[in-house]
Amino acid sequence: MQLGRAFMEYRDNHDVTQQELARRTGITPGTIHHYESLIRTLDQGLGEKVDSGELTFKEARSIADIDDHVRQREIAQPFIDGRLSSVHVERIVGRAKTSATLSIEDIIEEVVNGKPAPELEPEPAPVIQRAIPVEADTALIENAVLKIAGELDAMQLQVIPEYRRLKLISSLRILDSRLKSALASLNGGVAVASAVPHQIGASTKVPV
Repeated sequence: MQLGRAFMEYRDNHDVTQQELARRTGITPGTIHHYESLIRTLDQGLGEKVDSGELTFKEARSIADIDDHVRQREIAQPFIDGRLSSVHVERIVGRAKTSATLSIEDIIEEVVNGKPAPELEPEPAPVIQRAIPVEADTALIENAVLKIAGELDAMQLQVIPEYRRLKLISSLRILDSRLKSALASLNGGVAVASAVPHQIGASTKVPV
């Protein structure tokens, strides 16, 4: 990690590319890239583990391919504890990248011991039910309209406070919109019905 920081610091101070630094030092551009990318992508705490020797460069470089730092720390812990060898790190990281929901312990069991990890079943797709049409209670509507009409007549004889008046205006505008929509629907229904010609029966007199 210190070498990666040194590469980045030198390039920043001298404004050189990785290729130019490789030419000056004799180190391959790929190696410089690996060290610098580790500084940018690896969790800072894991970087300290690399410096202390608790995590190898090979392990850190593979783990840095995981974007989530929390997941990085979960994967790194068995290697830091000495439970796992570096030979397993690439396969464990690869499995973790394809199965983000699997626990690290399940992945270790699968990679090291050959025990298939339990895959979570996908959630069933929600069932969309069709809306059931509701029939309007015309008798109830008639009674409600007559009651509201009486209340509106009485309201005109009252002094209504300002805060109540504004709310009432808003409610009446909503009611007005619904009434216009209902009237348009009813008038349209009458118009359609009247447009249908009467059937001529045997008893119907046809003017000559």
